[in-house]
Amino acid sequence: MITKNKFARRLGVSRILQTLCLGAFVMARAAWAGGDASDGHTHAPELSTATTSTTTASGGQTSLHLRLADLSQSGAGTEAPLIGAQIRGVLKRAESGETLAQVSAHNGNASGTYDVHFDGDNETIVLPGAGRYQLELNIQPPKGEAVRATVPFAFNPTSMQDTVAQVPLWRRAVPYALGALALLLVFVMMRQMRTRRPTPPGASGKSTSTAPEHIATTVMLLALVGSAMTAHVGAHGGEDHGEEEEASAAASAAPTNAAVETTSTTTAGNIRITVIARTESAAPQTVAAGEVMLSAQTAQLLGIDSEPVDVAQLPSGVAFTGQIAPNPDGTVRVASLVPGRVTRLAVSQGDRVRKGQVVAVVESRAVGEAQSTYQQALARLRNAQSQLNVVRQQARAGVFSRAPLQAAQQTQAEAAGEVRQAETTVRQAQVALENVNRLARVGGFASPALEAARNTEAQAREALGTSQAALSNAQAAVTAAQSELARRRQLAAAGSYQSRPVEEARRLLVAAQSARAAAQSEVATTRANLNRARSLAAEGLVSQRDLEAAQQAFETATARLETAQADERAAQQEVARQGQVAGSNVNNNAEIGQAQSTLATAQADVRTREAEIQRARSQLQVATVALSRERAIFRQNIANRRETSTARANLQAAQAGLYKARRTREVANAALGREQLIFRRDLNNTSQVQQARSGLLQAQADLKAAQSTLSLLKSSPGASVAVPVRAPIAGVVQTRNVAVGELIQADAPLLTIVDLSTVALEAALFEADFARVRIGSTVRVTTDAMPGRSFTGRISFLGSQVDPQTRTLTARALVNNPGNLRPGMTARGQIQTGIGAPAITVPAAAVLDDGAARIVFVDKGGKYERREVVAGNTSNQRTEIKSGLQPGEEVVVEGAPALRAEAARD
Repeated sequence: MITKNKFARRLGVSRILQTLCLGAFVMARAAWAGGDASDGHTHAPELSTATTSTTTASGGQTSLHLRLADLSQSGAGTEAPLIGAQIRGVLKRAESGETLAQVSAHNGNASGTYDVHFDGDNETIVLPGAGRYQLELNIQPPKGEAVRATVPFAFNPTSMQDTVAQVPLWRRAVPYALGALALLLVFVMMRQMRTRRPTPPGASGKSTSTAPEHIATTVMLLALVGSAMTAHVGAHGGEDHGEEEEASAAASAAPTNAAVETTSTTTAGNIRITVIARTESAAPQTVAAGEVMLSAQTAQLLGIDSEPVDVAQLPSGVAFTGQIAPNPDGTVRVASLVPGRVTRLAVSQGDRVRKGQVVAVVESRAVGEAQSTYQQALARLRNAQSQLNVVRQQARAGVFSRAPLQAAQQTQAEAAGEVRQAETTVRQAQVALENVNRLARVGGFASPALEAARNTEAQAREALGTSQAALSNAQAAVTAAQSELARRRQLAAAGSYQSRPVEEARRLLVAAQSARAAAQSEVATTRANLNRARSLAAEGLVSQRDLEAAQQAFETATARLETAQADERAAQQEVARQGQVAGSNVNNNAEIGQAQSTLATAQADVRTREAEIQRARSQLQVATVALSRERAIFRQNIANRRETSTARANLQAAQAGLYKARRTREVANAALGREQLIFRRDLNNTSQVQQARSGLLQAQADLKAAQSTLSLLKSSPGASVAVPVRAPIAGVVQTRNVAVGELIQADAPLLTIVDLSTVALEAALFEADFARVRIGSTVRVTTDAMPGRSFTGRISFLGSQVDPQTRTLTARALVNNPGNLRPGMTARGQIQTGIGAPAITVPAAAVLDDGAARIVFVDKGGKYERREVVAGNTSNQRTEIKSGLQPGEEVVVEGAPALRAEAARD
C-alpha cells in the first residue's frame, strides 16, 4: 500500500520531470529559432544560398536558370508560370559594375524555367570568384509591355565540412542531451507504474491514482522527442541533410565534380523572377608557393607566350635596324603653282637636272579665267564711270529730291485732317457726357419710360451737336477748299503743273540713257569674251560648249542694247510730247477746275448742315417736353451712374484718339520739315551721287584684285595661259608623279628631285640605349643588298619625344653615298663600344621590375613559377641574366604583367 507521503514524493518527482520536459522543449525551440542566425545559412526572401558541394567551386563552370511567374495570373497559394517570354540582358559584378557577358533566354518549359545562354550559344560561364553578381534583364512577355529588372545574387561556394564546422558545439550537443533526458523519463515512468497499487475497497479519502499525471508526463515526453528532432534539424540550417550527408560521404570517397547552387528572387511589375546559379567544379589542385596555375583557356585569353632561354654574345655597343632614306635636306618636291593640264615634261625618272632648268609646262585654265576676270573687271569699271556721269546729270536736274518732299506734304495734310476729325469726336463726347450728367441728376435712367424720354432728348441734343459739328467741319472744308484754290492758282501762275510731267519724262529719258549705256558696256564685254573664246577654241584650250555660251551671251547683250535704244527713243518722244502739252496750259486749267469743284461741293455741304441744325432743334424741343412729363411722373435714381460712367469712358476714348492724332500730326510736321531741309540742301541728289561713286570705287578694287591674281599666277594681262615649272635645286629625278596631258591641281607634286650625295639611315632606339648615343657618334652601316661592305656615318638627329606605344625614340645617321646606296634599302647600324662575353640571355620583355627584385616567370606546362633573377645589360632587345635561369628553360615573354598581378593576388 502506498502511503500518503510516498504518493506525495512520487507526485513531486512527476512534477519535476514535467518541468524538465517543458524546459527541454523551450531549449529545443530556442535552438531551432537561432539556426537561421548562426548556422551560416541565409534564408532572406530575396537572396538565399544553399550549399550542396563538398569541394571548393573556384574556377568551375556555372550555368544560370531563370524561373518566371506571372503574378497577374496567379491565385491564392499558386503561381502561374510565364511561358514564351523573350529575355535579353547582361551579367555584371555588383561591386565594380564590370560586364562579364551578354545573356539571352527564349521560350522556356511548362514550369516557366529558362536556360540562360552567354554571349550567344555558351551554356556555361566561368565566374571570377566568390562575391555578389547581378543580372540586368529586359523581359518581353508574349503579351503586354517589356519589363526591365535587376536581380542580384551572391556566389560564395563553401564545402560541407566548412558548413558543419560553423555550427556551435553546444547546439550540436543539444539533441544528445535531450535524448538522454527522454530515456531517463521513460525509466522513471515504467518504475512508477510497476510499483503502483490500487486503492483498497472502502478506503476513505480521495483517489490517489496518478493516471492524469502519467498522461501529462507522456504528452511532455512526446513533445520532448519532437523538440529533439526539431533541434537536430535546426542545427543543420532547417533542412534535411540525410541525403546530403550520404552524398558528402560519397564525394569524400571519390574525388568527382561537386555542384554549388545559389538562388535569388525578385519582383518586377507583374513578374516574379528567380535566378538559379549552379556551378560544377573540379577537385582543387595543390599549387606551391610562388606558382600561378592557369587553364589553357585562361592562358590564351591573357596572351601568354613563352620562349626558351639562350646563350648569346651581346655587343657592348648600341645596335639597331632601320632603312636607308633620302637626306631630308636634299629632297625637294616640285609642284605647280596653278591647276591645269601638263603639256610638256622635259625630264624623266633618273635624269639629272640643274638648278633653274624648265622641267615641265602647265597650261592652266585658272590663268585664262584670271585673264577673263581682269577683262570683266575692266568693263565694270567703265560701266561704273558711265553710271556716275548719268547720276550726276540726274542730280543736277533734281530728279531725286521732289518725290520725298511731295510724299511728306501729303502725309502732313492727312494727319491734319485726322486731328480735325478727332476734335469733332471729343466735342460730341463732351456733349453726350453733359447730357448724361443732366439726366442722371434728375433720375432720367430710373424707369423705362423716363429713360426712353431722356434718351430721345439726349439723342436730339446729340443730333443737334453733331449737326453743329458737321457744320463746323463743312465750314472748315470751305475754308480749306478756298485756300487750296488760291494755292493752285498760284502754282498755275508759276507753271508748276506744266513742268512736273516734263520733269518726269526727262527722268525716264535719263534712265533709258543709263540702260542704253549699260547695254553698250555689256555688248563690249561679251564681244571681248567671244573673241577670247574663239582664240582659245582655235588653240584647243576651251570646249565648243564654252564657245557657244560666249556666242549666246554676245547675242543676248546685243538684243538688250537694241531694246535699250528703242526705250531711249520712246523716252525722247515722250519728252517732246510733254513739252507740247505744257505749252497749251491744259494742266493748269484742270487743276484750278478741280479746286473750284471742291469749293462748290463744300459750300453745298454747309447749306445742308444748316438745314439739319434746324431739324435737330425742332426735335430737341419735342424731346424736352416729353422729358418734363416723364420726370414729373417718376423721380427715382437707379441707372444714372452706369450711364455717366459709359459717357465718361467714351469721352476719355475720344480724348485719347485726339492725343494720338495730334502726336501723328507732330511726327508728320517733323518729317515734312526734315524733307524740306533735305530738299533745300539737295541731300538726296548727293546720296545718289555718292552711291554711284561707291560703285566706281568697288569696280576699281575689283580691277586691282584681278591684277593681283594674275601676278600670283605669274602672268600679266593679255599673256599666254602656259606656265613653266623650274627645278629649284640640282639633283636626280627620284619620282615623276604625272604624265603629259594629265590634269593636276594647284600645289600637286609633279616630281621629286633628290640630291643622293648623302643618304640617311633612320631607325628607332629604345630608352635604355638612347642615353648612350650622342650627336656625332660614329655608326657602321651594313646592307643586305651589298653583303661584305660597310659604310660609315655619324648621328645627325636624335628625337626629342618617346613614342608612348613602342617606347622608342627616332635617330638618324647621315652616310656618304658612293653611289650604291638607294632609298628604301634595309640596313643595320651599330655604335661600336666593344664585344661582350657569352652569357645567358632572354628577351627584354620577359624581365619585370618587381620593386626590390627583377623577376621572370618560368613556364612549367600549365604552371608558371615566379623566379627572381640578377639581370645585366640589355642590347638588341635581349637582356643578360647573370643568375636565376638555366639554358633551355622556357620563360614567359608575352603576358608576364598579368601573371605578376595574379601572383600578387594569391
